[in-house]
Amino acid sequence: MKKFKRIIVCVISLFFLSVILTSCGEYNFYNDFHGAGAEIESKNSFKALTLDEITAKRNQNEEFVLFIGSSSDSKCVTRVTEIQEELTDIKYEGVVYFFSTKDYTTATKRTELQDKLNIKSTTSSDYGMIAVGYHGRSVEFDTSDISNFNLDKFKVGSSKKLSFVAIADYVVLYCPQEN
Repeated sequence: MKKFKRIIVCVISLFFLSVILTSCGEYNFYNDFHGAGAEIESKNSFKALTLDEITAKRNQNEEFVLFIGSSSDSKCVTRVTEIQEELTDIKYEGVVYFFSTKDYTTATKRTELQDKLNIKSTTSSDYGMIAVGYHGRSVEFDTSDISNFNLDKFKVGSSKKLSFVAIADYVVLYCPQEN
């Protein structure tokens, strides 16, 4: 009986240890989105940023576009595939920045994220993804704010629907390239 209890204690301890070790891992964009169905290779154009890294870029007055979304949203997974296909087609060798909202599930956390990123919303029901253009501390465009007049340059076709591929092209043309 004592041996049985020891075995159970060891199994439970190993389980908790494995949970702790896996939760301490760094976010992996490829594993997250490829696992959700995005058609991307392990070597792709997306570079995941943390909130601290985003803040540092803004404080250093960098110009960059940040894509924001979650692999749990099928529309976001589709946008990631579309963006990667476009960047592959034009042989873009730089990176595009991404921030995952997967862990921001409560209203309080989403409001905190909105404040830190200086965006109107953290969700985009129409597109599954948000793109934000930063010029240092200021926001040039925010796709979560449909009233933003700076979005017109990203609307295509007769329906004037917002195109995330057009935003990816903007990144290629106007943002400093990081490899």
